[in-house]
Amino acid sequence: MKPSLAKHARAQAILEDLTLTKLVEKALVDYLPEEIVIKKSEI
Repeated sequence: MKPSLAKHARAQAILEDLTLTKLVEKALVDYLPEEIVIKKSEI
């Protein structure tokens, strides 16, 4: 992770009164598709 990205994320979290965990969760919810299907491979 780039230091500048971490600084930006921290600043964004402070502005929105979020914890870093909540910020990451929000980013993942925005980024990932609505439904995720995990397929187990047969060994």
